[in-house]
Amino acid sequence: FSSEFAPGGLIDEASASERQLAWMPATNDANEGSLGQYRVKMRNTPTLTLHQFNAAVMYNQNNTQDFMDALFEPPDHLYIVRLARKEDASGIERKRKAELADFRIRLATMRKEKEIAKRQKEIDDLRILVTLRLVSTVAEIYNTARDLNLTVKKLHLQLDAFRLRGVPDIKANSNYARKADKQAALEVALRKFQLNPEKYAAFKGHCCAWQYESYPWSEASFGNGLLADHGAGSR
Repeated sequence: FSSEFAPGGLIDEASASERQLAWMPATNDANEGSLGQYRVKMRNTPTLTLHQFNAAVMYNQNNTQDFMDALFEPPDHLYIVRLARKEDASGIERKRKAELADFRIRLATMRKEKEIAKRQKEIDDLRILVTLRLVSTVAEIYNTARDLNLTVKKLHLQLDAFRLRGVPDIKANSNYARKADKQAALEVALRKFQLNPEKYAAFKGHCCAWQYESYPWSEASFGNGLLADHGAGSR
C-alpha cells in the first residue's frame, strides 16, 4: 500500500478533488488523533486555552518557524506579540467557558424536567391502576357488547392492576401477542385473585420505575395526599 504514495503512484498522481473524495479519518478511534492530543495536552497544561492550543498545533504543522526565520523582521515579531496579547486579553476563553457552563446548566435543567415529567407520569399511571375497578367475573373478560367489551388497552390496564396487587405469574403485557392471549392471562389472574382476595388487598407492584412498599391504599388515599407522600418519595 505504501508504494501508492511513491512518486508516480496512484495517490501521488491523484487530483485534489480525488483526494477529497478519498478522505477518511486518520485513525479508527475518535479519541485518538487531534482530540487525543488535545486531551493529553490539557491534562498536562490545564491553564492552556483552546485558541492557544490551536495556534500551537498550526505552528507545528505549517513550518511556521522556518517561515519566520526566513522572512520576519523585528517589527513583524513585535506585531505578532501585540496581536497575541490582544487576543489573550479579549476574553474569548472566558466567554467560551461561560457558554459551556450555561449549556451544562440548561442540559441539567432539561434532564431534571424530563425526570420530573417521568415521575409524574408514573404517579398518574399508578393513580389510574389504584382506582381502577377490577373485573369480578370471567364473563366480563370475554363480553363482546359494545359498551362492555374490554379493548386491548383496557386489558392491559386490568393486567397491570392485578400485577400491582401482587397477583403472581403475570408476565409483561408485551408477552401476550394476541387479544385472546391477554384475555386468557387476565382470566388466570382473576382466578388467583379470587382464591385469596385479602392477600392482594395491598398494593406492592412493580409497574413503575421504583419499588413501592406495601400500603393498604384505596381511592380515599388520593384525597389525603397519601400517594404523593409515599409514592413520589419512595425509591
